[in-house]
Amino acid sequence: MNEHERASKIKKRPRGKARDEESLPQVITEEAIQEKAAVFSANLAAFGREQRRRESERNPELQVPATLTSVEIEFHDWFDAFTYERRYYGTFGLRLNKYAEYNTRGLEVV
Repeated sequence: MNEHERASKIKKRPRGKARDEESLPQVITEEAIQEKAAVFSANLAAFGREQRRRESERNPELQVPATLTSVEIEFHDWFDAFTYERRYYGTFGLRLNKYAEYNTRGLEVV
């Protein structure tokens, strides 16, 4: 079999995470929303504490001109960069730096 015949027989698999209907949540309950809100609130408080600690430990003799803050975000589903990357930057000032776990986690620079 020559190379051109072989190339036409290669089956391409779709990219991204497989999405079967059974694994998708059917209804988002008020309890689940409250739980996520509580986790977000705790994470936000921890972020503030860590940011203040880092600022207090900075060495001004190094004269670093800027401080970059990174935030890791876990998305409900995979992150579609084509659709959302510009929107996250324009709305929140977040620049996506790295994807992980099949685009369900993103490291964003503030």
